[in-house]
Amino acid sequence: MVATLPSLKVNKVKSSPSRSYKAPGARKTTNPNLSLVHKGSARFDSGLTTALPAIPVKIQCLLLLQKSVTVLSATLVLATLGVYAWSVYLPKLWSKEFRRLETLQSSERQLVALDETLKNQLAEQAEDPKMGLVPPHPSQPLFLAPAALKTAVKPNTVKKLPLPITQGRSPLAY
Repeated sequence: MVATLPSLKVNKVKSSPSRSYKAPGARKTTNPNLSLVHKGSARFDSGLTTALPAIPVKIQCLLLLQKSVTVLSATLVLATLGVYAWSVYLPKLWSKEFRRLETLQSSERQLVALDETLKNQLAEQAEDPKMGLVPPHPSQPLFLAPAALKTAVKPNTVKKLPLPITQGRSPLAY
């Protein structure tokens, strides 16, 4: 069973504030723009040229389905990007940073070993009687003379002057 809509004839009526249109058989009202129209008349006082037919229920359902699928698709795309970041990108980033951490820890171990080696060498040199070092006594405080200040020598550098810009020979930029 198919329902059909009755065809409506629409006539364009210009409305002006000074004159109002009275449909035949219409009652007199206080506002001329809000006059009652006969049931069979399809005239509009608002100036519309065509009346829009009602959208069938099936098409409304399809439009609602389209909007729902669009929202669902956008949600799935965002979820896919989240899963990608969680399963692929983050482990790559983590392994890169872990390798960097291991490199830093290895460098730290090498520096600690070098530091201990230097301490050991200094201790062996201090025990050598040829060095002339004596153990400190609490009655004899140690005073060190300040080191002589060295003035920093500035290297001779030649200042390069900027090249003069000649106009008209070549373009400055492209």
